[in-house]
Amino acid sequence: MNSSAEIFALLLSALSYVLALMLLVAAAEKLLAWPAWQSALAAYRLVPGAIFPVAAFVIPATEAAAAVSLMTGARPAGPAAGAALMLLYAAAMAINLKRGRIDLDCGCNPAGRAKPIAWGLVGRNLALAGLFGLAALPLPSVGPWGHMLAAASALAAFAAIRTAAFLADLAPPTATKGPA
Repeated sequence: MNSSAEIFALLLSALSYVLALMLLVAAAEKLLAWPAWQSALAAYRLVPGAIFPVAAFVIPATEAAAAVSLMTGARPAGPAAGAALMLLYAAAMAINLKRGRIDLDCGCNPAGRAKPIAWGLVGRNLALAGLFGLAALPLPSVGPWGHMLAAASALAAFAAIRTAAFLADLAPPTATKGPA
């Protein structure tokens, strides 16, 4: 592989795998920490009580379905679902930030330490939606070796991202300064 088109195809393939892994882990974390996930979702105060149980299940189910679609090359369904989820998360956070609810747990890691919502997380989710848009581009065939290389690269990148997030969670929380 030496042409720029082949390299671009490998990068798109690796991006699809990284995004798929991210969604798959997010879905698994929600399902494995079900009470914490339901609590985090309820705290946003955006889902009416009558449909809350359905929404609590549909969100991780959509994450898992989008992940499988990304891994199997189902375009544009997988990337579109992933982008829609990221836009939904960004909107939910932005609405609550505008309400002044800056102490609300983002729900990004229901089994881990709480992480308050912030405009930076809104930006992160918007950037992720853009990456899902890139992943929706038609993917030229990279062959079996190309897919293995892309998958291995994606696993390495995902492991690095998760390790960095884990190490960040180990850091002591920063104290917020109140009025003097």
